[in-house]
Amino acid sequence: MSNSSLFQRVLVVEDEALLRWSIVETVERDGHYVTTADSSHAALAAMNAANKPFDVVLVSHPLPDSADFAVLAHCQRAVPLTAVVCMPVYDDREEITRARKLGACGILKKPFDLNALHRAVFDAAGV
Repeated sequence: MSNSSLFQRVLVVEDEALLRWSIVETVERDGHYVTTADSSHAALAAMNAANKPFDVVLVSHPLPDSADFAVLAHCQRAVPLTAVVCMPVYDDREEITRARKLGACGILKKPFDLNALHRAVFDAAGV
């Protein structure tokens, strides 16, 4: 997604509390506005409640309540201009290929360093 604003609205979907905190700290330090969710259900609720679409969604895969790509699929259907970066736990080429086919603009394999996270958000946002 190309956006003239340097600061983006980012939804972080991560079930591991410590990792979610680290991601949020890094993304907020870059000046972005962050909303969090700890499950697929909470992410879909946050997207539906938002007054405008998120610019970037960082989504862990799999999530405890969703082994499929429900958040990614929802974004592609409901808000196709939202850039989604998938953060897979496992280095499974089949799942990564599936995420890309469903529209993920980026893959950030865990574990990742925070510099890679910083770059992934900016790349996804097109800034």
